[in-house]
Amino acid sequence: MFADDIALVRELAAKHGPLPTPVVECGGLIAPTIADYQKTIDAMADLGKPWRPLFDADAEAYIAKVREAQMCRYLDIERPLSFLGEYTIENPETGGVPIEKLADKYGPTIGTAILLSVLEHVANPFAAVAALAEAMKPGGIAIVSTPWVFPEHDSTPDGGRDWWRFNVGALRELFGDAETWEVLDAGPRLDIPADAGVLQMTNTPEGMRIGPPQAIRSTYICARAL
Repeated sequence: MFADDIALVRELAAKHGPLPTPVVECGGLIAPTIADYQKTIDAMADLGKPWRPLFDADAEAYIAKVREAQMCRYLDIERPLSFLGEYTIENPETGGVPIEKLADKYGPTIGTAILLSVLEHVANPFAAVAALAEAMKPGGIAIVSTPWVFPEHDSTPDGGRDWWRFNVGALRELFGDAETWEVLDAGPRLDIPADAGVLQMTNTPEGMRIGPPQAIRSTYICARAL
């Protein structure tokens, strides 16, 4: 999850709220990994440009500072959408139901569905959005944020689980059934260039590994169920 996703939900809740209840976060976690990239950008700026190559023979202390600057972006926040009040987390990896089965559990009663960095991990996003519509009450709100430019992540060794990237047009296409959804807002969000100082961080058996410079862009859509 991006820290910007939390800001996005706040903004949309203020603009289109009060959000109808119940609120369900689809694919969320109680304590998700949250990345605030501005913290890393600021910390790397303090090191000064041009940044030294990480393979310098005498760079051990410098590498430690770079690693600290990269790791400082990760926030430890439980239930980061608590400003909305009570909400339910549905994630099949933690015992919840997948998006495709929400209607089986809730019927057409969900007031607000929130999907943050989720749709890229859904095998068939068109089917998932259609199934989501069946679980929404009329007038319910869907808030969706997805990566557009972002490295492969949270994936199995054979490349599964991280399948898709969505620009704004793609999100509008997903929610384009005029009999089912009314698009309230859609657009770009994060736009971090590769030279901003954010480096890719990858979990390995030996620990967190620093990777190449990372550009990050995200997109979002907010739609009302009809």
